Amino acid sequence: MVDPSPPLNSDAKAVPMTAIDPEQFALGKTRIKQIFDYLKALNDLRNPAERQIAKQEWRLWLDELPDHTAIRRGTPQSHKEDSDTDEERDISAEAYILKVRRPEVTNAPSPPEGLLPYRKNIQPMLKTNDSKWLHC
Repeated sequence: MVDPSPPLNSDAKAVPMTAIDPEQFALGKTRIKQIFDYLKALNDLRNPAERQIAKQEWRLWLDELPDHTAIRRGTPQSHKEDSDTDEERDISAEAYILKVRRPEVTNAPSPPEGLLPYRKNIQPMLKTNDSKWLHC
């Protein structure tokens, strides 16, 4: 069987997209979609979604979340699909179960006076922005 595609190092010129036959383009698009559908089905078969919470490797319940100003727990509310008033729509728009925002970062407190001599010994080891230790 002869490979119809030219070798990579040949001097063959690229064909512009406008010169491609629409039928060939549609066929190629269909085949590519089939490949991705196959890969999705294969992934679903090899890695099925776990549907039982008890079988999950890791879980964190809402009542186990730490008390922090950046974490707000709401209560789920029933959603009425026939809510006609603006007030009911506003209430349902504000309903949430969990809101998390970026915490406010504060500077670390100064070390006690008794630890200042030890701080000078550690000072040559500084952590750089790219998470590598720099030994001076």
